[in-house]
Amino acid sequence: MRQLCAWCGKSIDGEGGPAPQDAPITHGICAVCSEAVLADAASLASFLDGMKLPVPLLDANAAVLTANAVARATLGLHLPKLQGELAGDVIQCEHAALTGGCGKQLHCVACQIRASVTGTYRTGAALEGIQAYQDVPGPQGRQRLYLRISTEKVGDAVLLRADAMERTPGSPRQSP
Repeated sequence: MRQLCAWCGKSIDGEGGPAPQDAPITHGICAVCSEAVLADAASLASFLDGMKLPVPLLDANAAVLTANAVARATLGLHLPKLQGELAGDVIQCEHAALTGGCGKQLHCVACQIRASVTGTYRTGAALEGIQAYQDVPGPQGRQRLYLRISTEKVGDAVLLRADAMERTPGSPRQSP
């Protein structure tokens, strides 16, 4: 099995020598990326801003600690507006707007974003290419936001990377 850093893409195969190119791939985080994330706030900001995909750093409850420039631009929000906000509130999940908010709805139990972040935080297991969706407001009404996400626990936080994102207008309403 080949192991690649989920953040920079470099090989981090163990001491057994390089694995064959056609071997199955698993992901982790290399020492360089891990050190960058665990370093001081300026190093962390620089590391995250070097990524070409949206990446927020979240706590155990899926609240935003910080986010890279791509995530801030994608969401159209400045960092102070993001910090401390729950992921569902940040992406404007329609269920987060209900009484109780993000993480407190029946639908939140099946939320792949929340489950991926909290699962990675709890177990330390990295996840790669998880398919998720959220129903969010859009310029022409309700839209379904499809995501492919990856998570990695670093220190006392979880990096959430949006590997792919697509909006579909006029998504059908899901029954509770």
